[in-house]
Amino acid sequence: MNPLDYHVITFLNQFANRSWTFDTLVFLLAQNSILKTGLIMALLGWIWFRRTDSTQARTTLVFGLIASCLGVLVNRLLSLMVPFRVRPLRSAVIDFVVPQSVNPQTLLSWSSLPSDHATLFFGLALSIYLVSRRAGLLAFGHVLLVVGFARVYLGYHHPTDILAGALIGAGMVLLVMVPAIKTAVTRLPMPWQQEHPPSFHAALFVMMFLIAMTFEPVYPLAGFVLTAAKATINLTAVTVTATLHH
Repeated sequence: MNPLDYHVITFLNQFANRSWTFDTLVFLLAQNSILKTGLIMALLGWIWFRRTDSTQARTTLVFGLIASCLGVLVNRLLSLMVPFRVRPLRSAVIDFVVPQSVNPQTLLSWSSLPSDHATLFFGLALSIYLVSRRAGLLAFGHVLLVVGFARVYLGYHHPTDILAGALIGAGMVLLVMVPAIKTAVTRLPMPWQQEHPPSFHAALFVMMFLIAMTFEPVYPLAGFVLTAAKATINLTAVTVTATLHH
């Protein structure tokens, strides 16, 4: 554990398990969808309908939504390439005091580096900032609280996990500054939005719902699909082998 992570975590951890109210409040900030994502979703919706006259603003928001989600996919690929990193709440380096309401076995098989939450929500906050500075500053303050502070305090992430995730999310969204990439990403959704608003907004609603739930409903489905695919491949291989032997 590097000095930055060690000092920040040990400082915050001295307050853990002293107050059920405080620990539970921080836990809810990190886990409850209303507290964690409600403000970001509200700001995105407010800006989207407030700037109905600005195609540029809507294009930036659409790009930011897509880029932030793709950033999470980049994280999942990176997590397979970099060494597994144990979360602070199970680290052998420090005698971590687990805050109340936290399950010490949570996220057991997931590496803490990089933070998916940081990638997603710092990316969304930057997307909002690029369209409205005041709303963006509010979004950044919210993300620093519910992702930066809460997830470090609860032992889910090291500070550098959050920093790495934030840089990935911001980097993905800043690609909007490259005209060729911006055009490629928004070439389909923006004409769709102009030509058939009902179906576009229906799809946007589903996307916003998944973001608000931080894609949690997707993971069991993805696990099921992968397991079913592996079972099908194995069954096919067994069938082919048996056929060849006959």
